[in-house]
Amino acid sequence: MKKLILALVGIIFFAATFVLFQIDWKVIFGVKEPLFILAGLIVFLVSIIASSIRTKYLLRALGEYAKSITELVKIEFVSKFFYYLLPGRMNIPGKAVLLSNRFSISKSHSLALTSFEYTLDLGVMLIFGLVGISLLFQNLYSLISLDKIFISLFVLLILILTFFLIPLKHFQSIGSVLPKKGKSFLAKIPDYIFRIAFKIREVWPKIILSKQSFPAIFFILLSWIIGAFATELVFLAYGQYVPILWILSITAVSILIGGLSQIPGGVGAREITLVFLFTSLGISQDLAGASALFSRLFTLAPMIIGYFFLIDFERKGGIKIF
Repeated sequence: MKKLILALVGIIFFAATFVLFQIDWKVIFGVKEPLFILAGLIVFLVSIIASSIRTKYLLRALGEYAKSITELVKIEFVSKFFYYLLPGRMNIPGKAVLLSNRFSISKSHSLALTSFEYTLDLGVMLIFGLVGISLLFQNLYSLISLDKIFISLFVLLILILTFFLIPLKHFQSIGSVLPKKGKSFLAKIPDYIFRIAFKIREVWPKIILSKQSFPAIFFILLSWIIGAFATELVFLAYGQYVPILWILSITAVSILIGGLSQIPGGVGAREITLVFLFTSLGISQDLAGASALFSRLFTLAPMIIGYFFLIDFERKGGIKIF
Protein backbone atom coordinates (compact mmCIF):
# COMPACT_ATOMS: atom_id res chain seq x y z
CA MET A 1 0.00 0.00 0.00
CA LYS A 2 2.86 2.34 0.85
CA LYS A 3 4.52 1.76 -2.54
CA LEU A 4 1.23 2.38 -4.32
CA ILE A 5 0.78 5.70 -2.53
CA LEU A 6 4.38 6.69 -3.35
CA ALA A 7 3.83 5.73 -6.99
CA LEU A 8 0.73 7.96 -7.13
CA VAL A 9 2.71 10.80 -5.55
CA GLY A 10 5.41 10.27 -8.18
CA ILE A 11 2.89 10.46 -11.01
CA ILE A 12 1.55 13.73 -9.56
CA PHE A 13 5.12 15.10 -9.38
CA PHE A 14 5.68 13.95 -12.96
CA ALA A 15 2.63 15.86 -14.22
CA ALA A 16 3.45 18.85 -12.00
CA THR A 17 6.91 19.09 -13.60
CA PHE A 18 5.41 19.95 -16.98
CA VAL A 19 2.91 22.38 -15.44
CA LEU A 20 5.43 24.07 -13.14
CA PHE A 21 7.96 24.69 -15.93
CA GLN A 22 5.20 25.59 -18.45
CA ILE A 23 6.45 23.04 -20.96
CA ASP A 24 4.77 23.14 -24.37
CA TRP A 25 3.68 19.62 -25.36
CA LYS A 26 3.57 20.61 -29.04
CA VAL A 27 7.29 21.34 -28.97
CA ILE A 28 8.00 18.03 -27.22
CA PHE A 29 6.43 16.02 -30.01
CA GLY A 30 7.91 18.19 -32.73
CA VAL A 31 10.90 15.90 -33.18
CA LYS A 32 13.12 16.82 -36.12
CA GLU A 33 14.88 13.43 -36.39
CA PRO A 34 12.58 10.61 -35.13
CA LEU A 35 15.16 7.95 -35.95
CA PHE A 36 17.45 9.47 -33.32
CA ILE A 37 14.79 8.70 -30.68
CA LEU A 38 14.68 5.07 -31.81
CA ALA A 39 18.48 4.96 -31.82
CA GLY A 40 18.46 6.38 -28.28
CA LEU A 41 16.20 3.56 -27.10
CA ILE A 42 18.43 0.93 -28.68
CA VAL A 43 21.54 2.52 -27.17
CA PHE A 44 19.84 2.60 -23.75
CA LEU A 45 19.17 -1.14 -23.99
CA VAL A 46 22.82 -1.70 -24.98
CA SER A 47 23.89 0.01 -21.73
CA ILE A 48 22.05 -2.73 -19.82
CA ILE A 49 23.90 -5.39 -21.80
CA ALA A 50 27.18 -3.69 -20.82
CA SER A 51 26.11 -3.96 -17.17
CA SER A 52 25.60 -7.72 -17.58
CA ILE A 53 29.16 -8.07 -18.92
CA ARG A 54 30.35 -6.33 -15.76
CA THR A 55 28.63 -9.03 -13.73
CA LYS A 56 30.46 -11.71 -15.72
CA TYR A 57 33.85 -10.32 -14.71
CA LEU A 58 32.82 -9.88 -11.06
CA LEU A 59 31.77 -13.54 -11.01
CA ARG A 60 35.20 -14.50 -12.36
CA ALA A 61 36.81 -12.51 -9.55
CA LEU A 62 35.08 -14.87 -7.10
CA GLY A 63 36.08 -17.98 -9.03
CA GLU A 64 32.55 -18.38 -10.38
CA TYR A 65 31.75 -18.61 -14.08
CA ALA A 66 28.62 -17.77 -16.04
CA LYS A 67 28.20 -20.36 -18.77
CA SER A 68 25.85 -18.17 -20.78
CA ILE A 69 26.15 -14.43 -21.33
CA THR A 70 22.58 -14.57 -22.64
CA GLU A 71 21.38 -15.71 -19.21
CA LEU A 72 23.29 -12.87 -17.58
CA VAL A 73 21.64 -10.36 -19.92
CA LYS A 74 18.21 -11.77 -19.03
CA ILE A 75 19.00 -11.51 -15.31
CA GLU A 76 20.13 -7.90 -15.76
CA PHE A 77 16.83 -7.01 -17.43
CA VAL A 78 14.91 -8.72 -14.61
CA SER A 79 17.01 -6.72 -12.14
CA LYS A 80 15.91 -3.51 -13.90
CA PHE A 81 12.30 -4.66 -13.59
CA PHE A 82 12.85 -5.10 -9.83
CA TYR A 83 14.56 -1.70 -9.59
CA TYR A 84 11.73 0.22 -11.24
CA LEU A 85 9.07 -1.72 -9.32
CA LEU A 86 10.54 -2.15 -5.83
CA PRO A 87 13.90 -0.32 -5.61
CA GLY A 88 16.23 -1.46 -2.82
CA ARG A 89 13.91 -4.19 -1.54
CA MET A 90 13.96 -6.45 -4.61
CA ASN A 91 16.64 -5.56 -7.14
CA ILE A 92 19.59 -6.71 -4.98
CA PRO A 93 18.16 -9.88 -3.34
CA GLY A 94 16.15 -10.69 -6.48
CA LYS A 95 19.25 -10.65 -8.69
CA ALA A 96 21.17 -12.63 -6.07
CA VAL A 97 18.50 -15.35 -6.10
CA LEU A 98 18.55 -15.55 -9.90
CA LEU A 99 22.36 -15.75 -10.07
CA SER A 100 22.36 -18.51 -7.47
CA ASN A 101 19.60 -20.42 -9.23
CA ARG A 102 20.73 -20.09 -12.85
CA PHE A 103 24.48 -20.62 -12.33
CA SER A 104 24.60 -22.73 -9.14
CA ILE A 105 26.49 -19.96 -7.35
CA SER A 106 26.53 -19.97 -3.57
CA LYS A 107 23.97 -17.63 -2.06
CA SER A 108 26.63 -15.87 0.01
CA HIS A 109 28.71 -15.14 -3.11
CA SER A 110 25.73 -13.99 -5.17
CA LEU A 111 24.46 -11.66 -2.43
CA ALA A 112 27.93 -10.23 -1.77
CA LEU A 113 28.44 -9.72 -5.50
CA THR A 114 25.12 -7.92 -6.08
CA SER A 115 25.67 -5.69 -3.05
CA PHE A 116 29.16 -4.89 -4.40
CA GLU A 117 27.64 -3.99 -7.78
CA TYR A 118 25.14 -1.71 -6.07
CA THR A 119 27.90 0.00 -4.09
CA LEU A 120 30.01 0.38 -7.24
CA ASP A 121 27.07 1.97 -9.06
CA LEU A 122 26.46 4.30 -6.12
CA GLY A 123 30.14 5.29 -6.07
CA VAL A 124 30.15 6.14 -9.78
CA MET A 125 26.90 8.05 -9.32
CA LEU A 126 28.38 10.13 -6.49
CA ILE A 127 31.55 10.85 -8.46
CA PHE A 128 29.66 12.09 -11.52
CA GLY A 129 27.26 14.01 -9.31
CA LEU A 130 30.04 15.77 -7.39
CA VAL A 131 31.88 16.56 -10.63
CA GLY A 132 28.70 18.10 -11.95
CA ILE A 133 28.19 20.20 -8.83
CA SER A 134 31.81 21.39 -8.72
CA LEU A 135 32.17 22.16 -12.45
CA LEU A 136 28.70 23.16 -13.57
CA PHE A 137 26.86 24.60 -10.60
CA GLN A 138 29.32 27.00 -9.05
CA ASN A 139 26.47 29.41 -8.28
CA LEU A 140 25.23 26.88 -5.72
CA TYR A 141 28.36 27.18 -3.58
CA SER A 142 26.51 29.45 -1.19
CA LEU A 143 24.05 26.63 -0.51
CA ILE A 144 26.39 23.63 -0.66
CA SER A 145 29.77 23.52 1.03
CA LEU A 146 31.99 21.30 -1.10
CA ASP A 147 34.69 21.37 1.59
CA LYS A 148 32.30 19.73 4.05
CA ILE A 149 31.25 17.18 1.43
CA PHE A 150 34.84 16.15 0.72
CA ILE A 151 35.68 16.04 4.45
CA SER A 152 32.68 13.77 5.01
CA LEU A 153 33.78 11.52 2.14
CA PHE A 154 37.31 11.37 3.57
CA VAL A 155 35.97 10.32 7.00
CA LEU A 156 33.76 7.72 5.30
CA LEU A 157 36.78 6.40 3.40
CA ILE A 158 38.75 6.02 6.66
CA LEU A 159 35.87 4.10 8.24
CA ILE A 160 35.60 1.81 5.22
CA LEU A 161 39.34 1.12 5.21
CA THR A 162 39.23 0.39 8.95
CA PHE A 163 36.39 -2.08 8.38
CA PHE A 164 38.31 -3.99 5.71
CA LEU A 165 41.56 -3.99 7.69
CA ILE A 166 39.93 -5.91 10.56
CA PRO A 167 41.27 -9.50 10.35
CA LEU A 168 38.66 -12.16 9.59
CA LYS A 169 39.54 -14.06 12.78
CA HIS A 170 38.42 -11.04 14.82
CA PHE A 171 35.13 -11.05 12.93
CA GLN A 172 34.69 -14.71 13.81
CA SER A 173 35.35 -14.03 17.48
CA ILE A 174 32.72 -11.27 17.44
CA GLY A 175 30.24 -13.64 15.80
CA SER A 176 30.84 -16.32 18.42
CA VAL A 177 29.42 -14.12 21.21
CA LEU A 178 26.28 -13.09 19.32
CA PRO A 179 23.06 -14.99 20.02
CA LYS A 180 22.36 -17.43 17.20
CA LYS A 181 18.79 -18.16 18.12
CA GLY A 182 15.88 -16.03 19.15
CA LYS A 183 12.17 -16.39 19.23
CA SER A 184 11.46 -12.90 17.96
CA PHE A 185 12.54 -11.29 14.69
CA LEU A 186 14.30 -8.48 16.57
CA ALA A 187 16.44 -11.02 18.46
CA LYS A 188 17.76 -12.37 15.15
CA ILE A 189 18.72 -8.98 13.69
CA PRO A 190 22.25 -8.69 15.26
CA ASP A 191 23.30 -12.10 13.94
CA TYR A 192 21.76 -11.36 10.52
CA ILE A 193 23.62 -8.04 10.22
CA PHE A 194 26.85 -9.68 11.36
CA ARG A 195 26.61 -12.45 8.76
CA ILE A 196 26.11 -9.90 5.98
CA ALA A 197 29.05 -7.79 7.24
CA PHE A 198 31.22 -10.90 7.52
CA LYS A 199 30.49 -11.95 3.93
CA ILE A 200 31.20 -8.43 2.68
CA ARG A 201 34.51 -8.40 4.57
CA GLU A 202 35.37 -11.87 3.25
CA VAL A 203 34.29 -11.49 -0.40
CA TRP A 204 34.77 -7.84 -1.40
CA PRO A 205 38.59 -7.82 -1.01
CA LYS A 206 38.73 -10.83 -3.36
CA ILE A 207 36.80 -8.85 -5.96
CA ILE A 208 38.74 -5.61 -5.51
CA LEU A 209 42.19 -7.30 -5.59
CA SER A 210 41.33 -9.50 -8.55
CA LYS A 211 42.48 -8.59 -12.05
CA GLN A 212 38.89 -9.15 -13.15
CA SER A 213 37.82 -6.03 -11.24
CA PHE A 214 39.46 -3.75 -13.83
CA PRO A 215 37.31 -4.86 -16.80
CA ALA A 216 34.30 -4.85 -14.45
CA ILE A 217 34.92 -1.19 -13.57
CA PHE A 218 35.50 -0.43 -17.26
CA PHE A 219 32.12 -1.89 -18.20
CA ILE A 220 30.26 -0.06 -15.44
CA LEU A 221 31.76 3.23 -16.67
CA LEU A 222 30.95 2.21 -20.23
CA SER A 223 27.33 1.47 -19.31
CA TRP A 224 27.01 4.95 -17.77
CA ILE A 225 28.53 6.63 -20.83
CA ILE A 226 26.33 4.63 -23.21
CA GLY A 227 23.27 5.54 -21.14
CA ALA A 228 24.26 9.23 -21.30
CA PHE A 229 24.73 8.93 -25.07
CA ALA A 230 21.13 7.67 -25.32
CA THR A 231 20.02 10.99 -23.78
CA GLU A 232 22.39 12.83 -26.10
CA LEU A 233 20.57 11.27 -29.06
CA VAL A 234 17.29 12.67 -27.71
CA PHE A 235 18.76 16.18 -27.69
CA LEU A 236 20.19 15.64 -31.19
CA ALA A 237 16.73 14.57 -32.37
CA TYR A 238 15.71 18.18 -31.65
CA GLY A 239 18.84 19.62 -33.25
CA GLN A 240 20.49 20.50 -29.93
CA TYR A 241 23.93 19.33 -28.75
CA VAL A 242 24.54 19.03 -25.00
CA PRO A 243 28.00 18.16 -23.58
CA ILE A 244 28.12 14.55 -22.44
CA LEU A 245 29.61 15.60 -19.08
CA TRP A 246 26.50 17.66 -18.36
CA ILE A 247 24.29 14.69 -19.13
CA LEU A 248 26.36 12.30 -16.99
CA SER A 249 26.39 14.65 -14.01
CA ILE A 250 22.73 15.64 -14.20
CA THR A 251 21.62 12.03 -14.72
CA ALA A 252 23.64 10.96 -11.66
CA VAL A 253 22.06 13.67 -9.50
CA SER A 254 18.54 12.83 -10.74
CA ILE A 255 18.99 9.10 -10.05
CA LEU A 256 20.33 9.86 -6.57
CA ILE A 257 17.38 12.13 -5.74
CA GLY A 258 14.98 9.62 -7.26
CA GLY A 259 16.42 6.91 -5.03
CA LEU A 260 16.22 9.08 -1.91
CA SER A 261 12.56 9.80 -2.66
CA GLN A 262 11.73 6.07 -2.25
CA ILE A 263 9.23 6.44 -5.10
CA PRO A 264 9.27 3.33 -7.36
CA GLY A 265 11.60 4.10 -10.27
CA GLY A 266 12.04 7.64 -8.93
CA VAL A 267 9.00 8.69 -11.02
CA GLY A 268 8.45 12.43 -10.77
CA ALA A 269 11.47 13.08 -8.56
CA ARG A 270 13.90 12.28 -11.38
CA GLU A 271 11.95 14.28 -13.97
CA ILE A 272 11.67 17.46 -11.93
CA THR A 273 15.40 17.21 -11.11
CA LEU A 274 16.35 16.70 -14.77
CA VAL A 275 14.25 19.64 -15.98
CA PHE A 276 15.44 21.95 -13.21
CA LEU A 277 19.14 21.19 -13.72
CA PHE A 278 19.08 21.27 -17.54
CA THR A 279 17.22 24.59 -17.54
CA SER A 280 19.74 25.92 -14.98
CA LEU A 281 22.41 25.30 -17.61
CA GLY A 282 20.58 27.22 -20.30
CA ILE A 283 18.66 24.41 -22.00
CA SER A 284 15.14 25.49 -22.95
CA GLN A 285 12.33 24.26 -20.72
CA ASP A 286 10.62 22.47 -23.60
CA LEU A 287 13.77 20.62 -24.61
CA ALA A 288 14.57 19.71 -21.00
CA GLY A 289 11.01 18.40 -20.64
CA ALA A 290 11.37 16.34 -23.82
CA SER A 291 14.59 14.83 -22.51
CA ALA A 292 12.95 13.93 -19.19
CA LEU A 293 9.90 12.44 -20.92
CA PHE A 294 11.85 10.23 -23.33
CA SER A 295 14.28 9.20 -20.59
CA ARG A 296 11.28 7.90 -18.64
CA LEU A 297 9.83 6.19 -21.71
CA PHE A 298 13.19 4.50 -22.31
CA THR A 299 13.01 2.90 -18.85
CA LEU A 300 9.70 1.22 -19.71
CA ALA A 301 11.35 -1.01 -22.33
CA PRO A 302 13.76 -2.87 -19.98
CA MET A 303 11.00 -3.09 -17.37
CA ILE A 304 8.64 -4.82 -19.81
CA ILE A 305 11.39 -7.06 -21.20
CA GLY A 306 12.52 -7.93 -17.68
CA TYR A 307 8.98 -8.88 -16.67
CA PHE A 308 8.71 -11.44 -19.46
CA PHE A 309 12.18 -12.83 -18.68
CA LEU A 310 11.10 -13.20 -15.04
CA ILE A 311 8.02 -15.17 -16.08
CA ASP A 312 10.27 -17.39 -18.20
CA PHE A 313 12.65 -17.98 -15.27
CA GLU A 314 9.76 -18.87 -12.98
CA ARG A 315 8.32 -21.26 -15.56
CA LYS A 316 11.56 -23.02 -16.53
CA GLY A 317 13.59 -22.73 -13.35
CA GLY A 318 10.95 -23.48 -10.78
CA ILE A 319 11.80 -20.35 -8.78
CA LYS A 320 9.33 -17.96 -7.24
CA ILE A 321 10.49 -14.42 -6.49
CA PHE A 322 7.15 -12.96 -5.47
